[in-house]
Amino acid sequence: MHIDSFSHKSSVPQFEQHFGVKYGTKEAVSISRNKPWLKGRSPKPCSLKLKSGMEFLTVNTSHPLNDEDVKKFEKFVGTVLSSGVRAFYMKGNGGKLPDERCMYVSSDGREFDIKNFLPISYPRFDGDMTVEQAYEILVENKYLVPRDYIPIVIDGGGFPFCLRKGSEDVFFANIESGELIFIEKDLETFVTGVITEDEAWA
Repeated sequence: MHIDSFSHKSSVPQFEQHFGVKYGTKEAVSISRNKPWLKGRSPKPCSLKLKSGMEFLTVNTSHPLNDEDVKKFEKFVGTVLSSGVRAFYMKGNGGKLPDERCMYVSSDGREFDIKNFLPISYPRFDGDMTVEQAYEILVENKYLVPRDYIPIVIDGGGFPFCLRKGSEDVFFANIESGELIFIEKDLETFVTGVITEDEAWA
């Protein structure tokens, strides 16, 4: 685990200066998604059927969870997961969405790069970040995310998408400005709203 995986103050200007592109553009997204540590890994598929009946294939998932793993996690974060979130993680523990679906465009036109869903308890590879580790760093140690939120997704710049405890509300946490941006009312709507770069930039 590397704490530097998460953004810190001035990380966006540093990114823009280093790569010569503006953060949030198509070029910046492509750079973020082609980091060396993401290459050469064999995808592990896992079927995920959501409440709506839509079925996804998550790849690069971690070790499967059992009921005891979930109970231990719930005790750690101090809340009980909703049935939807629990089903999502029981079917596929972290990873990515298929078909290069990595962009989320909000109703007000904001574009977000989805790097990966964090796994619970079991890192996918050496140096991978779990939800527990992200929670400990961002919530308990650095106070960058309020205690009522659980980081479950990381974007290309290291910013987290979080679930609000006691609900399935999804928020984007801008840990530089301290702003929490409401994204979707539940995890399923968020997942089904993630599209490809070509679709986002069409």
